[in-house]
Amino acid sequence: MKSLLAAIATTAVALASAQTVPQNVSDEVMTKLGQLNYWSKAPMALVAKCTDILPGGRQAIQVDFLNWTKANAQYNAGVEKTLRQFRPFAMRTLGLNADQYEVLTTRAADQQITALYAQGLSTSQMQQLCGQFGKFLDQAAMGDQVKPRVTMAVADLQKYLYLAAR
Repeated sequence: MKSLLAAIATTAVALASAQTVPQNVSDEVMTKLGQLNYWSKAPMALVAKCTDILPGGRQAIQVDFLNWTKANAQYNAGVEKTLRQFRPFAMRTLGLNADQYEVLTTRAADQQITALYAQGLSTSQMQQLCGQFGKFLDQAAMGDQVKPRVTMAVADLQKYLYLAAR
């Protein structure tokens, strides 16, 4: 998650000086959006990585992903709503159009997942994790370490809703 945050925050720092929003506010908003983008994009990045590692487990991985999506539907909807509200601000801050922003955030999540898991673990360890994809998603990748930070990011961004209205 830190790589995603770093990629977005570094770009934001370079471009935010052209904005009328104070630098520290832009930095904070972009960091919080990085956390939300991780929550939004990392599960699909894990699906892609695990189906590459365990092609025979594709169906089970997709079922586990759908189950996770359903179990977290209300939470995910809140994250997505906040991302939609702030996407225009992020695109202006970064100087990107919608497609470029989507590519940037997806690429950052993919790179983060690769760095955290695929490069940090052996093939057999990844096969074991991917073989229990639902548990991996619930407990390791999106569990108690990540969800509270995302919850705080959503709450913290509420004080900057005026930026989303611009």
